[in-house]
Amino acid sequence: MAKAAVAEKTIEQEIAALEKQIKDRKELVLKYLRFAAKILTGIGELVSRDTSSDHIKTTWKFKGFDNFEFRGIFGMTCFGGNNIEIWFCLPGESIKVFDVYWQHDDDPKVEVFIDTGAWRTPLDLLVDKPDQVIADYRKAKERKLDKKLEEQECQTRLQELQKQAKRLGFQL
Repeated sequence: MAKAAVAEKTIEQEIAALEKQIKDRKELVLKYLRFAAKILTGIGELVSRDTSSDHIKTTWKFKGFDNFEFRGIFGMTCFGGNNIEIWFCLPGESIKVFDVYWQHDDDPKVEVFIDTGAWRTPLDLLVDKPDQVIADYRKAKERKLDKKLEEQECQTRLQELQKQAKRLGFQL
């Protein structure tokens, strides 16, 4: 009798542990999905948009920070269907670390989820603040554009001055 009680308790413990692991994984997967979807549609590039009588399918891509590339396919059909991939890119190597298909938040199907590696910590630092990540990226992009415009204006001004100098007989 004692053996049966121990075995029963062990099974109950195993069930409880597995339930917790499933709950934790599902929460993490949904967190990554929401973050990636917001990044893709907020600052990503719309690669394609396919519209027909029964569906709209959009494909997005974003590569721009912390060695990550995000890819997403969003489908609005009578059948549903979305897919998000996260790639961790190092010099000479890109690794798909996350690939999930889902129709509803309560039923994601994980194709790839690499539990270990250098990608988890940087992504975990980003996922809790998608709005800040988007705003910071836009600001950095704007600063880069402003700097490029300033450099172009300086180059144009230099060319104008060189023309004037040449007309006045300067040897350049």
